[in-house]
Amino acid sequence: MEKKLAVAVSIVNMLNSIAPVALPYVELAQNVNKEAQNHNYAEAIQGACYGRAYAAEQTVTNGETSSWTENGGTMVSSDKQTVTASGTGGTAIGTVETMDGGTQTVFASNGGTASGTVTTMYGGVQIVSSGGAQICPALGQCNGLDGQRHGY
Repeated sequence: MEKKLAVAVSIVNMLNSIAPVALPYVELAQNVNKEAQNHNYAEAIQGACYGRAYAAEQTVTNGETSSWTENGGTMVSSDKQTVTASGTGGTAIGTVETMDGGTQTVFASNGGTASGTVTTMYGGVQIVSSGGAQICPALGQCNGLDGQRHGY
């Protein structure tokens, strides 16, 4: 019985002598885990409160009619809408309700018909090339025209 008690006391003494050395590592491991969790929570909250802006792209081709739906229908910096049609009878129509940046490119070839519509333009660029059509009210009459329009 004395031997068992002596072994038990030895084990307790050993644990007591190791604890001051091991505790900082245990605490460090817990803090790292908490920091990772806090980072994930912070990222989730930031995403929910502020959102994340990513450039969006949309391609409208033969037989399609499409409206810009990203950012609540507003095209912003780095966004791109490309409207292309080719071949006799090929048609494509792209519409942007509000343009506050970004680029809409309208291009038709080989007898196709491509149309680009921007209802309100505060910024950005609309490029109408080779056979494309601009369906904003006459150039300079588009609501809030501050962007650039180029015809080629």
